[in-house]
Amino acid sequence: MSSPNYAHINDINALLGEGASFNGTLLIHGVTYIDGTVVGNVYGAGILVVGPHACIRGPVKLDSLIMLGGHIWGDVHAADVIELHAASEIHGNVHTQQLFRDNNALIEGECLAEQSHELSAGRLIAKGELLEQALSETVS
Repeated sequence: MSSPNYAHINDINALLGEGASFNGTLLIHGVTYIDGTVVGNVYGAGILVVGPHACIRGPVKLDSLIMLGGHIWGDVHAADVIELHAASEIHGNVHTQQLFRDNNALIEGECLAEQSHELSAGRLIAKGELLEQALSETVS
């Protein structure tokens, strides 16, 4: 099992913070951090990081998805990897190559993953430590 490489995660290209909202199609490139509300499609190349206060209502299709919490109401397709931390919820179908899911994360729908790994909260958080550190430095 190989963990995703987050070495470039501190290069956030776009940020939608808590309390902010967006309606429409959101095209992402690079690393995008969402902790607000998006109603519409989220597409693009790169990594989408979903914060604990985020709510996305619509389909998501991109390279990688990292959920630190929050909710997605729609189908999710990630070409490379999906990482779901505790309190993350996806209400829709999921398709990806690799899925790392904390025991307390929820997928309500069909899940098609080439490799699926259920990890304890401590192990998953340790794996995403670099990500969380980079996000706290960039967002604060």
